[in-house]
Amino acid sequence: CIGYIRSQRIVTIMAAMANSPFAKKVINAGTRLGKWSLATGKANAFITWRVLKVEMRPPILPGEIVQIAQGYGRFASSVLQPWKVAKMPVKDAFRNALIGLEICCWFVVGEIIGRRCVRGYPVPGAESWDLHL
Repeated sequence: CIGYIRSQRIVTIMAAMANSPFAKKVINAGTRLGKWSLATGKANAFITWRVLKVEMRPPILPGEIVQIAQGYGRFASSVLQPWKVAKMPVKDAFRNALIGLEICCWFVVGEIIGRRCVRGYPVPGAESWDLHL
């Protein structure tokens, strides 16, 4: 009986709060925000899915594999020949730097996945924090 009275009192308080002008403004703003985020999310999801279908598929045609090999060859030749680096436009140098950074980042991620931890490899004798004199 006491639980029923408490729940009725809470319902009455909640109803009074819901009828206040501030609560109505908050509810309307939340509704508008929800509708906007749903519409924006659908549009962004559609664009993202369309791009992913193209970018994430593996190379199927032999011509695509040849283009990949030529791209790596151009990158390697531009990095390994210093006279080409000196004459390279800033746009190409920046792009090559980003490619190198991406390769380094994926190497680090692969190492972390391979070790199954963020710390380094366990070295016998180096895991102890005791003072060895």
